[in-house]
Amino acid sequence: MDGRLLGRTGLTVSPLGWGTVKLGRNRDVKYPQSFELPDDAATFDASVEMVPKKAAVSFRRKRQFALAQPSTKTRLDLGLKFDDKPHGERLESSGPFGAMCTHRVRLTEVDQIDDELIAWLREACEQSG
Repeated sequence: MDGRLLGRTGLTVSPLGWGTVKLGRNRDVKYPQSFELPDDAATFDASVEMVPKKAAVSFRRKRQFALAQPSTKTRLDLGLKFDDKPHGERLESSGPFGAMCTHRVRLTEVDQIDDELIAWLREACEQSG
């Protein structure tokens, strides 16, 4: 399976890591396109584990640092867990993620996966151990 280059980090990321929904059910789902499930989930970094959940994908090292979850047909929410980081316009309160994450970024376009978002992912990953 082909991956996608993660910004300018040099890392290759599986499309699964950006919010595949209904894991294990890739046909006849309520979303407009079916999809192929990857053979493995080794993507972000060798020390990062991607864990499929009921309707989301969790990223963790020693503890979870990010959670990708489709929230609507057109929006993916990326929850991030920081030890101490202020909220902002784009990096907002965790909302429905509750205690699992401290912050949330709403993604509606691929272009929103930019250097700023990659930096937040790296920071959350580093803080997770």
